[in-house]
Amino acid sequence: MKNITRLDFEELLDEFLNCFSCLICTQLGISTDQLKMPNKEIHYSMLSDFKNKRVNGFDVLPLYELSELLKNNLLVFEHLFQNTLNDVYQKALHSYIEVGYPMYGFDNKRLRNRINGVINIGKRYEENLYKKREILYRVLKEEACAKGKWKNINQAVRDVYPKLEQEFEIFDQQWIMSKMLELKDKIKKNEIELKKKEKFPFDEGRINFQDRGYESSINKYQAEYLKLETALKTGEIAGILGKTLAFHSDYQEESIINHLRAYPELLQEIIQDL
Repeated sequence: MKNITRLDFEELLDEFLNCFSCLICTQLGISTDQLKMPNKEIHYSMLSDFKNKRVNGFDVLPLYELSELLKNNLLVFEHLFQNTLNDVYQKALHSYIEVGYPMYGFDNKRLRNRINGVINIGKRYEENLYKKREILYRVLKEEACAKGKWKNINQAVRDVYPKLEQEFEIFDQQWIMSKMLELKDKIKKNEIELKKKEKFPFDEGRINFQDRGYESSINKYQAEYLKLETALKTGEIAGILGKTLAFHSDYQEESIINHLRAYPELLQEIIQDL
């Protein structure tokens, strides 16, 4: 992602406020035109009033906290380092998508492209994302059953995170080995097909595209295999595989916290006084 500007922050903040308005309007069964906000301060005030409520099936608190995060950073925007601004923006954007709010910024091409980009990255590891979430839910329930419920979500995630990292690491290793076996099988199948083709007389006047296709696939799968093998041997899974596997980011704890807020039934099992 390129360097984030003040305008980027303001556009994302507008998205959060628009989302809140649309949630309210959908629950009331009215159009957004009927809920006109005279200015942003009134909009913020209304968002704050609803922060501990659930509107149209969504908790408002994560949306309020993300809005406050952007607002506070906008106040000191010129005094922050660029890498800090980039990190804050990405944290807010990813957390917003992670919670699963309906999104209303699609009239803004730049924001639409960023949101779609993050969603598409998520699709790449959709399968292992769901499996890792199952690990997350299981660990939280087990720890709550063994040691008692926590006072809040932050404390729960902080306490179980070391165990989660261990379980995620085991999962990552098993996932990589499974993918390596799949790649070995694909390489072998393409090599067999290539050898079959080599038995036929070579026609110099004809470009054998099928042969090239097998060779290209073999090279591609071998490169992928080597990448996975290197990640497994060195243990640098996040650094080598990037976002191929879920739950590998600098703000993962915050992402997990925001994700859990969307699951009140689970929270009742692990948080006190719910």
